[in-house]
Amino acid sequence: MAFDMSTLIHLKRISEFHFTGDDIPKKHISATDGKIFIAKDRAYHQLNMLIKEVHRQLWKGDESKQKQLFYTEMLLFSIADTIVFKDILDKGKFSIK
Repeated sequence: MAFDMSTLIHLKRISEFHFTGDDIPKKHISATDGKIFIAKDRAYHQLNMLIKEVHRQLWKGDESKQKQLFYTEMLLFSIADTIVFKDILDKGKFSIK
């Protein structure tokens, strides 16, 4: 929660927001966001599919854990504030001109 993910994604993909001309075209930012982000009406479904695939691969060979999706969900929640945070700090380098 220390970092706003939308801002980090925007900064990482900032080159996609460039345009030619003096005035920002109407809906330029929302149109660019539409290319970067998964649409809200599809995002939850995509997240579920991703978690299921990670779960399938993560617990391959452990039949008892394969039957319980919450093992993967809890693992992801537990690393969100530690491993993911550290990864952002270690790899998140940018400069403002």
